[in-house]
Amino acid sequence: MISAIMEFVSDGNGSDAELQHVYVRGNLQPTDNKKVNYYMFGEKILKKNQPFEIALRDLTTLYISVYDGEGGAKKGQGVIKLGVTSLIKTIGSVQVQGVKGGTIEQMEWQLKFFRFFLGKMFPVFQLYSPNYTYSSLSGNMSLRQKRILNLPEDAQPIPFSYETEDGKKMVLVRYHGGPKGPVVLIHGLGTSSSIFSLDTIDMNLVEYLVSKKYDVWCMEYRVSVNRPEYASQMSSIDDLVRYDLPAALSKVLEATHHKDTQVIAQGVGSAALLAGLLSGKLKGKIRTVISSGQAFTPQGSKSIKMKAGICLPSVMEQLGVGPADIYDAKGNWVDKLLSKCIKGMANIALDVKQNCTNPECHKLIFMYGLQWQHENLNQDTYNAIHDLFGIVNSTIMKHQATILRKEKLVGVKEEDSYLPGYSPDMSKRQASEDYRHAMLNLDVPMCFVMGSKSQVLDPEGMKLSYDLVKEANPSQHYEYLEFENYGYIDPIIGQSASSDVYPSLVKFLDMTAHPENDLMATLRNQLLRGLDDSKIKDSKKAKLHTPERPGTELHHPDFKINIDSLPIHKDAKAEVNEDALKVLTEPHDWQQPITWYKKSVIKSYLLPKSTPAEDVKVVTVTLDPGTRKRDIYAIGDLHIGSNMSKGIESRLDRFLQRLVSTSHEVHALILNGNIFNMWDTPVNHAPKTIDEYIQTWINGQIPGAYTLIKNVKILADERRIKVFYIRGNTDHDLNADAIRTLFGDNVQFIPGCLIYEVQEDNDQHIYRIRFEHGHNADLFNSYRLCSEPEGLLWNKPIGYMFERFSSTTQHHKLPTSELPRIALPEILKHVPHDNLGSMLSHIVGNNPSLQAHLTESLFQKAHCTAFNVEQKILLDNKGGFAFAGKMLKYQYIKRLNQLVGSGETYSMLQFSTGDVDEFVGYCDEDVVVMGHTGLKMCSNKLGLGHQVIYVNGGSWTDGNKEFAYVRVKIPSNLQPKGNGLVELKHAHM
Repeated sequence: MISAIMEFVSDGNGSDAELQHVYVRGNLQPTDNKKVNYYMFGEKILKKNQPFEIALRDLTTLYISVYDGEGGAKKGQGVIKLGVTSLIKTIGSVQVQGVKGGTIEQMEWQLKFFRFFLGKMFPVFQLYSPNYTYSSLSGNMSLRQKRILNLPEDAQPIPFSYETEDGKKMVLVRYHGGPKGPVVLIHGLGTSSSIFSLDTIDMNLVEYLVSKKYDVWCMEYRVSVNRPEYASQMSSIDDLVRYDLPAALSKVLEATHHKDTQVIAQGVGSAALLAGLLSGKLKGKIRTVISSGQAFTPQGSKSIKMKAGICLPSVMEQLGVGPADIYDAKGNWVDKLLSKCIKGMANIALDVKQNCTNPECHKLIFMYGLQWQHENLNQDTYNAIHDLFGIVNSTIMKHQATILRKEKLVGVKEEDSYLPGYSPDMSKRQASEDYRHAMLNLDVPMCFVMGSKSQVLDPEGMKLSYDLVKEANPSQHYEYLEFENYGYIDPIIGQSASSDVYPSLVKFLDMTAHPENDLMATLRNQLLRGLDDSKIKDSKKAKLHTPERPGTELHHPDFKINIDSLPIHKDAKAEVNEDALKVLTEPHDWQQPITWYKKSVIKSYLLPKSTPAEDVKVVTVTLDPGTRKRDIYAIGDLHIGSNMSKGIESRLDRFLQRLVSTSHEVHALILNGNIFNMWDTPVNHAPKTIDEYIQTWINGQIPGAYTLIKNVKILADERRIKVFYIRGNTDHDLNADAIRTLFGDNVQFIPGCLIYEVQEDNDQHIYRIRFEHGHNADLFNSYRLCSEPEGLLWNKPIGYMFERFSSTTQHHKLPTSELPRIALPEILKHVPHDNLGSMLSHIVGNNPSLQAHLTESLFQKAHCTAFNVEQKILLDNKGGFAFAGKMLKYQYIKRLNQLVGSGETYSMLQFSTGDVDEFVGYCDEDVVVMGHTGLKMCSNKLGLGHQVIYVNGGSWTDGNKEFAYVRVKIPSNLQPKGNGLVELKHAHM
């Protein structure tokens, strides 16, 4: 049984049209009453193909697709055909629900339905029609056999309906090609999304994007010629901005569970998209834009300027000629005049070499201008013009003409809705706050695409838009692509577009795509191939030995690999751990405190080797058995001064005030690194000196800085609490003198690692706590190479550059020290034995191009835009700079292999992803308190021959939902059984 809605859509002049589409949408209910949720979408095409044709064949044929619920996966497709007997039974089974008046009223409503139904059918299937034409464009429209799109089974089209705020019901069609994230395709004026799925070329844009693993969404909106019931209604570009685009994009994000999407938009669709961004109505929904054909400062070609200048759409309207009349000749004087105008306009626009005699093409030229270079269209596409183009309403035509006269985006009533304050004069527009604010909304990666021979809009208008966004947002990534010998729309529908144009579009999309993670798949397959080549196939049989300490390098004499010759396996599906980000930011159940058991014996102790000896500080403290001051507090990763910590003032103040009020129980406060952020400087600004930073912190210019300094001084000077400042990576330029200037003489500066030894008076038990920020154990943030004569990137780690670029675009919500956890965990899953990690270090370290790929991938994640090797990075206030390309050339992994061994290099790679087990495994302390990774944790782990309590308080940046600090209670005879306590405390803010 089918419970369905039937919808009639006319092609042409309303109910009198001789081409009708009947759409049937509804739920299927099996006759055995099983509980299933199948959704059916069907279409009848009712068309008069011959003058004396009757309705039977088209009326009894329904083309259907069945889905697993609305918006679900496609289950199958087919054709339902009815015989005469079945048709009569179907007509007799029609029931009208909701009738309360009994049989008579039921029959009355049935009669009304059949009168309506037959009224719709009559104009199509009356035996003879004097107004019969073969096409809505009055050309030779014949139903042609369309090729089946070349799509994998799981990327077959699935329709999604969406409804606008003003009640229009529209359709999106999804082609789920892979994990790179959604890409919405938006068509231009007088056409539909069919231009993206065109079957007359060997590979259309939908097929190409699906082959590149993108989740493609084709959008139909109110002026689509596939929605003639809306296309003929009066509407403007403002309506697309206000209603259609927000509703469609919200539907895509809802269905895909993504926070934003990439978009390719053509013509007026592109103009509407940019208008939506400029006005702020699409803020946060768009990650990347490819604008084809029209941007926000369009300049018409000569013929287009002429039509816009004389307000041609308005003149036609005054003559009583609507857009539909252009396609429907009736032989009256207006029509004859119109035919002359159409032919004349075509002669003006067409080059003699193009030799076009197609009247349908001439009508399109009259309406929209010459859309393509004829040599770029194959014959099949040329013959299918009537499928691609059609009529729209005169209001949107007038709106587009107004925009072209103004040469900028304006509202339908010529109001400055989108570019307020714009002026060709640079000084005037830059002086306008409204203009600057609007242009900030275009601070997303954008690519402007134009054909060099466009005769609809001049490429100069697109170039101007490109120049304006670069001027307004100099640190963002923008590109301008002009394709030789292409026109206005043939970069989309041209017969060679799949080789000439599409690769450039995908290259741009790939810069900000959600990673299918080709890099990780490459590394994984190279590692697995290496295992195969070295005959290490069974980890149980392989006799590999764990080094005594990190730094012992494993050698594999049988391991030989030609990295460039290794293809990515087709079955490789290296996915990013999307849950990792949630672990960092979402509230979670807090772990129970861990008991720190009292020792029974004194054992020997090994100092840390992962931190340079000169940076390790051992502090021994003897406690009075009767003292209550036994609690040690630790906080870190405040990132004061960063865009990530603008809201830190209040939460930090409440925590420190609470600490001051309970200071009678506090033994020490550890400021465990990255308290201040000195990395958060845009690349086009010179970094401040230490003295300049100190002045901004002391005078209260930076949120949280003065609050910290004031309360720490109270704790150290008045309450006599021991305070230690441990240097991290973002505050690595600080030294003992700087800490003394900020906090006074009672705060001790620790350059690397603090080993806190505590012993009670008259007790031989010694307890050791290791406080360390953790950056030196991180492959991307370690300063180990920076002391070399050729220091890594101007004596900074690679993470420093990530942070500066992130600050430039202001897209980051997490410290870059936390980004590898999002990007890298997949590859580590495929390292089946710890010893094989050194093999991975060899692979990457010995192949410069692979290491550059790794660096570039992490870079793009850090600041959500493309890597520009020519980007200048200011290094000082004297104008010194360097090019970003040096980041890709510096072989930091190879040099770390040489410095500390490939085994420890791999351990540093593990640590950068949040896997600290390898690091803690070589810790000889009782408790290890760290920061840097951003991952809140309090757990028992295996250390160097004994159990170690590892605790990390996470980050205090704005992106987190909850904030924590560490409290350590030292074992004491005053406590039950003499045991201590280690806990991760919730900072209630």
